[in-house]
Amino acid sequence: MAQSGTRLDRVALVTDSFTTGGGLNQIYHVASGMSDIQFGVFADGGSDTEGLERLANVVLFDRGYGRGYINEYGPQIVHIHHLRPLLSYYSNTLRRAGIPVLFSVHGIHLHRYEFLPGLRSGVGRLLRLNLERHLYRKVSRLIAVSEEDQRYLRENHGIDSCIHVPNGIDFETFDRIRLSKQGLRKEFSLPPNSLLFLTVGRFSFQKGYDLLIKALGLARRNLSGRDVKFVLVGEGEELVSATNLAREQGVSDIVLFLGRVQGAGRLMKASDVFVLPSRWEGLPITLLEAACCRLPILCSDTYGSREIVKDGETGLTFENQNVEQLAARILEVVDGKHDLEALASKADAKVRAKHSLDAMVAKLRSVYNELLGIAAAATD
Repeated sequence: MAQSGTRLDRVALVTDSFTTGGGLNQIYHVASGMSDIQFGVFADGGSDTEGLERLANVVLFDRGYGRGYINEYGPQIVHIHHLRPLLSYYSNTLRRAGIPVLFSVHGIHLHRYEFLPGLRSGVGRLLRLNLERHLYRKVSRLIAVSEEDQRYLRENHGIDSCIHVPNGIDFETFDRIRLSKQGLRKEFSLPPNSLLFLTVGRFSFQKGYDLLIKALGLARRNLSGRDVKFVLVGEGEELVSATNLAREQGVSDIVLFLGRVQGAGRLMKASDVFVLPSRWEGLPITLLEAACCRLPILCSDTYGSREIVKDGETGLTFENQNVEQLAARILEVVDGKHDLEALASKADAKVRAKHSLDAMVAKLRSVYNELLGIAAAATD
């Protein structure tokens, strides 16, 4: 398909579904940050479209992501944010794409198999590894959101041309929140005087909610009689099992399940500590947001998260999947053994220096323009 000159004016952004997550979050920020370009956003169902619906330069398509369906929109570039639609787009190996395709890797999900022992897991890892290698070599450009993932793709997939475009956030969105902590707690019907630990994320194996709840079970006796609450925000396939686990561990009285909540920044400014117990991440936007809100962070020392949080400098960490160590760190915080304000201040400074939304959008725009120039030259 011939390109309309060298001016970029139409891009397809593709994800698996309109469901809250890093991919959809980045799609929103890309579209809002490039108001001079029209974006067609493609997904297979889902209901988290409210922010995108308000953007004048966005057209939503919710009936899937087949290549023909996307190409009917007439994009000059197709930017895919999830492996499932990437597989769908290249399902017909005999047809050339005809349009430059960019793929953003929001975390190396091959890491999942590191936490699932057994033959079945080994076979699953091998199959996914070969599928990713096959698909990644088809795209025009590959983007990693963290330096660690960029290295992984180079060392495990042999892809030297992967571009690092770190996630960015709009600092002003959080800086504009002026209501007091007590006022914000009232807004969310939260205990006014409790020490509040907050976790925001999809309820899935990756996010490690089970690890946090088991750690609370270990710390339960030492937390008894202390005004401490753990606020868990999100939806997902493991929400019911997490609720059951809290009851089994005897911590239902200190764990509050809020479900899906709009305005994560306001909730962060109502809280005292942010906890992210993930088994692996790409470059978690929730940690960037927590840092920007000067909310002290306690997280697992794992992929992606450790690019933001260094223990004792920009937050506190615990060994990945070590529930005993997580329980101990929680009790250290409750006992006031760390200067949380100093840690939060350094994390805020680090994030503001490296993860602005403007910088992310500018770098991504340069990648788009490069691809458009290559495609235009190929059709001359």
